[in-house]
Amino acid sequence: DTDDLADALAIATPATADYLLVCAGGVTFEDADRPTLKVDQHDLLVGLAAAASSGALHVPLVVALMAPGQLAVAPWVDGADAVAAMFLGGQETGNGWADVLLGEVNPSGKLPVTFVRDEKDYKPPGPCVGEASDHCVYSEGLNVAWRGMIGSEAVAFSFGHGLSYTSFSYAWLATPVLAPDGSVSLSVLVNNTGAVAGAEVAQLYLRY
Repeated sequence: DTDDLADALAIATPATADYLLVCAGGVTFEDADRPTLKVDQHDLLVGLAAAASSGALHVPLVVALMAPGQLAVAPWVDGADAVAAMFLGGQETGNGWADVLLGEVNPSGKLPVTFVRDEKDYKPPGPCVGEASDHCVYSEGLNVAWRGMIGSEAVAFSFGHGLSYTSFSYAWLATPVLAPDGSVSLSVLVNNTGAVAGAEVAQLYLRY
């Protein structure tokens, strides 16, 4: 229950552990902005990731994230074997993590935000002018949030990203047809092609 790197490395040996699970979160309040997009355990995770890269960490590193909204996950994400995000799960957080990590429940959630590598990778509105810089011109138009980061190397986990303990296949049941009234009917068949029961969230992205 500390952020001591030496303690973590001491217990994370093949003789005593199969995995090293690090729970990382962020203290926040409804009436205040977070001072950083890094989790409170950022330094510990950076140290563990470096140990994993150098061979000093001898068991897989699993990171369980419990923080609201967007996060910046570099450089430690490169040394993690698995990363899961629950955001703020409420009083059943512990039971939820146990069910997912032990395979009792197959995760099916998708990211509602984008996780970038570094805080500076998020694009601020701009330019802002005025004595207090309180007049900002949003010249990017609709290319805000994830739309402005498509294809960017700054993205660690994209909007809509989500893994599962199984796999799924998609197939159109019929070719989408534009009706005279402007509506479109879509029908798709989703099959679980893996060996584990699971749920899938279908996502459809539209543009003009």
